[in-house]
Amino acid sequence: MPRVSVVVPAYNSVAFIDATMRSILAQTFSDFELVVSDHSSTDGTWEALQRYTADPRVRLSRLTPGGGAPANWNAVTDLATGEFVKLVCGDDLLYPESLAMQVAALTAHPSAVLAASARDIVDTPRSTSGGRFTAFSSGPPETVVGAPQGPRRQSERRPGRCQWPVGLASAGRASGIRHVGQQRSRGLSWC
Repeated sequence: MPRVSVVVPAYNSVAFIDATMRSILAQTFSDFELVVSDHSSTDGTWEALQRYTADPRVRLSRLTPGGGAPANWNAVTDLATGEFVKLVCGDDLLYPESLAMQVAALTAHPSAVLAASARDIVDTPRSTSGGRFTAFSSGPPETVVGAPQGPRRQSERRPGRCQWPVGLASAGRASGIRHVGQQRSRGLSWC
């Protein structure tokens, strides 16, 4: 079992998925699996991911249409086998030491569920849609969050996007992240 599962829910990310994959595979921390769930992209994302199948750390999955972003998040998280889970969206980038620093923070604080770090926001025009591309690059951990209590969760709100159960610049214990998923099934909404 790998120490970390890096999970990537992807949808129509062909313009950025190569940079995302390269930033993850270039981590200085090497005990990880990279699990990507493509949510039936129509722009060539699935085809672009095929070049990474030769790397034994990479597992690809394809989700049928429907259910929106939460369905893809659940699907990719369910495939994670690591002690820790790191969410990286299909258009995000990581600094090379991101995993190493977040694992060190969680290891130093055994009762912590989540380690959140600073992030850099990089905007560039998205040529295919005319929208904006936002990349979150994790830096040194700045916040360590204790065990979840009841239906509360750590989250970030991004205008026009889903409210994910963990900060996008965070890594957490799989047990804590799965706890959030159980809370969702009891009526909490992520979007």
